[in-house]
Amino acid sequence: AMSSPTAPARRPVGSASYTAAQTRIIEAALALFAQHGISGTSLQMIADAIGVTKAAVYHQYSTKEEIVFAVDNTLELPFNIDHHQGVELVAGRNTTHAQ
Repeated sequence: AMSSPTAPARRPVGSASYTAAQTRIIEAALALFAQHGISGTSLQMIADAIGVTKAAVYHQYSTKEEIVFAVDNTLELPFNIDHHQGVELVAGRNTTHAQ
């Protein structure tokens, strides 16, 4: 039997505490926050990134602050947009053990 790789010490983005829709928002927000900063990212930009309407994002999170909190909670690290470790963790999680 193949042993599964040791997961990083954080809650996976796809954990049961988030719906699929929320997970997509969190992942898109994380990438946008890293690129533009939190203040430079709008709910419309997050909506555009995942191909939904802004209303669909509002249905999951009523404010950008709630999304920031969800991203912070997902990473289980102090969320600091100047450091890209969190982005790499999320972006690399599907490819790290692909081979």
